[in-house]
Amino acid sequence: TWYKINPNQEGFYKVNYPEENLKQLKIQIENQTIKPFDSWGIQNDIFTLALLNQIPITQYLDFIKSYKNESNVFVLEDIAANMSFIYRLYSQELNWKRINKKFYIHIKEPFEKAFQVLSWEPKNKETTNTTHLRSLAISYLAFTQDQKIIEEAFSKFKAFLKNPNNLHRDIKGPVLGIVGKYGNKEQYNQLLKKYLITQNVEEKVKLLASLYRPTNQNFLEKSLDFAISKNVRMQDLRTVFPVIASNPNSKPILFPWIKKRWNKLKEFKTASFVFMSILEALITSYTGKQAEKEIKQFLNKQKVAFKKTQANSFEVANINTN
Repeated sequence: TWYKINPNQEGFYKVNYPEENLKQLKIQIENQTIKPFDSWGIQNDIFTLALLNQIPITQYLDFIKSYKNESNVFVLEDIAANMSFIYRLYSQELNWKRINKKFYIHIKEPFEKAFQVLSWEPKNKETTNTTHLRSLAISYLAFTQDQKIIEEAFSKFKAFLKNPNNLHRDIKGPVLGIVGKYGNKEQYNQLLKKYLITQNVEEKVKLLASLYRPTNQNFLEKSLDFAISKNVRMQDLRTVFPVIASNPNSKPILFPWIKKRWNKLKEFKTASFVFMSILEALITSYTGKQAEKEIKQFLNKQKVAFKKTQANSFEVANINTN
């Protein structure tokens, strides 16, 4: 027998199930006999408990193996977000190269199955969920460094440069994001140039986001300087700093860059939504007591207000550290 507490996740609490019940829940999830919202809730509870250091993160990683047959976009989106979060926490650690291949293939199967069904090209009269699932599957497979997906994304980017209509709007975000992350100097410059000349607002935002996904830190620093130039609209900065904060390759450069460019950045205090996103990116990108101390000293020295934003961000950073 098995049980699932908090049906439909109606209550605002997390459940720490005993091991025997988790084993039974895994079977039900693998056989897809649990409703998607409850299926989402179970893994989300386990992940949250791991973040709070109530259980080891390996318990979450072990449990989500049971989602290999999952096809619900809502469930898969949360799993992808959680795996991305784990990647951001640990990918800069010294032993990451030893485990990264296993990590990438750990829960790749449901995304592969979704992509096999949906393929690259959207079809007429698709549901919103189908469109979103395709985009999610492409992005996650690229995250796992699936070379076929990455190569095809670069092929579609070449076609896009010749004619923007060659790339369907529903997969434009994933394709540009893949090129931004894995591209070389030439492709980075092509993204930058395309951003400067395009008049399509939706396309412009997607191109801008792609400039903050590189693994190359020189590209990232160039993109940060670009963000505070006259070429980027104030409202589009809401895209920049959340993306840079989600990129673990920015950790070594973000704080030094902020200190170097502080005289310019403090001008954004009048645009509170932008300045708050800068603070959130700075604080949540770092882990460890020493980093927290240095950032607090810097913010105090600069007499930065936005105390609630700071407090919330440090709380998130401390959860990440634990």
